[in-house]
Amino acid sequence: MDDAKLKPLFTEPDTLVERLRNHLKTLEDQLYFLTRQDRAVVLAYLAQLDAAWRLYETLKENGEGGEILRFKILQKHVLAKAAPLLKILGGPENLKLVRPAETLPTEQPWWFFDRHVARQRALRWRRVARWGALLVAVGLGLVLLFNTVLKPDPAVAFRMRHYNDALTLATENQDYAGALFEVEQALSVAPNDSELLTFKGVLLAQLDRAAEADPLFEQATALAVEPEQTLVLRGQYLRQLNHPESALTLTQQARAINPESAEAWLLAGQIYADLGLYPPAHDSLSQAAALALAQDKVELYVLAKANLAYLGQGAGLEP
Repeated sequence: MDDAKLKPLFTEPDTLVERLRNHLKTLEDQLYFLTRQDRAVVLAYLAQLDAAWRLYETLKENGEGGEILRFKILQKHVLAKAAPLLKILGGPENLKLVRPAETLPTEQPWWFFDRHVARQRALRWRRVARWGALLVAVGLGLVLLFNTVLKPDPAVAFRMRHYNDALTLATENQDYAGALFEVEQALSVAPNDSELLTFKGVLLAQLDRAAEADPLFEQATALAVEPEQTLVLRGQYLRQLNHPESALTLTQQARAINPESAEAWLLAGQIYADLGLYPPAHDSLSQAAALALAQDKVELYVLAKANLAYLGQGAGLEP
């Protein structure tokens, strides 16, 4: 047999385009689990992005522009995870220490998660401000009504105060132990409150006490009006605690139990939007609006339509 005709079973890609495609495929496969990795793995992933970028730049210099859309979509999905990845890397100051010299945010934005997170926060605050002026007048009227005609009994006020304190501690300070203490205070006056039981379970899970959390989720489910309600509520809390992938999994479980849950479709749409996945976000929010309208859930319908409007502004989609 002529040895010159033999070919190896496995060969390296022959062209730069093929190398870039293989590189992007590897990066896409690893991205989903990236927020569950440690600092070293995240840094290695960013270095691999650099390698893909250098391949792409070489292709451009040679007059080839292949894979540009695919590379931009990958960058967009990476930036959608900027907040949790920045936390894994140790915050803005630690990111600056490992950022390669002469790196530009317009070329390698993955090394500038701190700026991206700051821009996203500013955008959210601007959106909140738009509604603020309108809600202030309404809020003042409700406060007056609340403190006169509709003033709750002391137990209700106690529950609300400690619940709100727990939510603030968990979402703004990541103080899960402090939040757990506040939830337990609220439960002392409302021991069969499914919302509080669910919140306590989520906090216990964050504190690596999952064995204690599961019975609470079962108790909350037994008390809930709808069987999928606890799953949706857990997803809402996890979204607020910046765990979008886990929250999305819970919405999928909720929709499997009840495909017509407008609440589950709404939450799924919000999470997809958080991740920068605009087409599935649009589809989910549209489904939520349709179901809410059919079920006469006016507030939910308005919320779904408002989310669609915001989505359209950010992604160029029709609400």
